[in-house]
Amino acid sequence: MSHTRKPLRVLHIENEEQESLKVRTELRKVSSQLLLRRVCEETEFSSALNQGPWDFIFFNYHAGCLGAVDALHHVKSYSGDLPFILIAGNIGEETVASLMREGVDDFLLHGNYQRLEAVVKRLLMDRDIRNKADKAQRRAFEAFAARERMLAIVSHDIKNPLSAIHLEAQMMARTVDKYGKSVMGEEVKIQAGRILKTAERMKELIIDLLEKNKGQEGLRNIQKTSIDPVKLFYESLENVRPLIQEKDIRMKFQSQEGMPTCSLDGKKVFQVYSNLLSNAIKFTPARGEIFAELSFDQNNIYFSLTDSGRGLPEGKEEKVFDMYWTDKKSHGAGTGLGLFICRSIVEAHGGEIACLNSGTKGATFHFSLPREKVKDSDSAIGEIFVVDDDEDLCEVMSWAIKKEGYAVRSFSSGKEALAVLSDTQPALLIVDFHLGDMNGCDFLEKRRKIAHDCPVILISGSPDVAKCAVSSDEYVSIVEKPLDLEGLLREIKKLNVPCSPRSLNEASTLLSHGPASAV
Repeated sequence: MSHTRKPLRVLHIENEEQESLKVRTELRKVSSQLLLRRVCEETEFSSALNQGPWDFIFFNYHAGCLGAVDALHHVKSYSGDLPFILIAGNIGEETVASLMREGVDDFLLHGNYQRLEAVVKRLLMDRDIRNKADKAQRRAFEAFAARERMLAIVSHDIKNPLSAIHLEAQMMARTVDKYGKSVMGEEVKIQAGRILKTAERMKELIIDLLEKNKGQEGLRNIQKTSIDPVKLFYESLENVRPLIQEKDIRMKFQSQEGMPTCSLDGKKVFQVYSNLLSNAIKFTPARGEIFAELSFDQNNIYFSLTDSGRGLPEGKEEKVFDMYWTDKKSHGAGTGLGLFICRSIVEAHGGEIACLNSGTKGATFHFSLPREKVKDSDSAIGEIFVVDDDEDLCEVMSWAIKKEGYAVRSFSSGKEALAVLSDTQPALLIVDFHLGDMNGCDFLEKRRKIAHDCPVILISGSPDVAKCAVSSDEYVSIVEKPLDLEGLLREIKKLNVPCSPRSLNEASTLLSHGPASAV
């Protein structure tokens, strides 16, 4: 026999003492700490109800003190989730069903209480589940409120002094310009410039925190541009140079010759560089050494950073990238967010990040980021891909775009275009949203997995449907069918797609001949 450890308080509306004793016997199987009060009159029932709290109401339909519906409404107005169990003889299925619809929680046959134990335990379990859910909801609300308070503090208490720092740095630079130049003055101006740059980056990070709450999804909002990874590293190095100088650390950096530019989110990769450098400086002793290296191959760029500190905790190489993880033995451990943010940014770019203890002492952090594939002489860079299953329309569009001096490649199916996109990088994609072999959503999803980023113009006979189906960051514009070619060309020109000399020569021929389908 399993008892609940909690007391069980039951209000029983019943005329017969013998029936109440039967109910009491069954309830003792549920709890040894049972308080059961039997009432017979309506006034006694109302008074007892207000003297709760009660865990259950047992109501004998034939008690006669008041109707079951009135009693039920009275109980539910007192406490909406207080279980109401009806006890009755042969009152008919329709009456029982009607009372259950009114809010009765369960029904027992008068004099037959074999189900009572199971019913009570089930309702107690349901109540516990509701209470836990309510507590979880309250905790979630409290956490949300705490986060909102924290963000308000960030907005007010950090942005205000940051603005003061920004203004003071500007005044320092203007003072040097106003009162003459000297070696010391130029040095102050350089330092003021560093402060200004750092303040600007701090402002951007705070805005990012306020708008995206620094959640992982916010970190995955990548906006790529063509970036020189070497130049970006030097910028991040300048950001922490005062910390390096303060500890007299020897900083060594080497880069493989011919480092290519890459399609990256510069602000976020700068953050990765800065976080890794700050960590390395923190754990490198005074007059220690930090070595950084950038290299590349056909598929990726690679960055590694090795410090000369005490190394990573044994067996914790993977844990260091977890959110809020810190080495409790480490003096001055941070928030446990820096390396988590690094991993989120790197993985959002499609790269990988890892760390290990170096051979002698210290730790090495390294990450890779994918780069555009090296193209041969038939590269698609600068080309516009037109994808439309209507071959005539596809040919006319291609002809009109070529006429303007652009290099164009046309495809009559999404599958055909995706096969080429896996190896090439066009300057622009013009895609029919209603392709014969797939819709625009499917095409864009598959293209994200295999192709590099490039602008997309969607064409559709139902632009409202396309707008609802596709996120606005997946395309630059939607051109409605039937096509206004001039409008389409205006959209292309807005994107500054380069014209090729070969295409310009072809355009003069196209001007006079037009496409075969237009003859």
